[in-house]
Amino acid sequence: TTTENVIGWYDPLAQSFLVEEETGVFVTKCDIYFRTKDDMDIPLVFQLRTMQNGFPTQKIVPFSEIVLDPAEIDTSDDLVRAKKIFV
Repeated sequence: TTTENVIGWYDPLAQSFLVEEETGVFVTKCDIYFRTKDDMDIPLVFQLRTMQNGFPTQKIVPFSEIVLDPAEIDTSDDLVRAKKIFV
């Protein structure tokens, strides 16, 4: 019997930022604006990741992953309401 494990990779929406302080930074929250949200009850996964050559790596910054159900997300057509994600 042969078992094959397939590890999926998806193309996440990513926003990069550069930290130039030698001691790093401490991220406490991030404001995110949503125009739409999933109607099939698929949760949002927020993660801070390291970057390499301009691309997100598989390394998630410890304690930075937040999972939100669509019911926890407010949408806005005019970018007035932000969802504050506390890291």
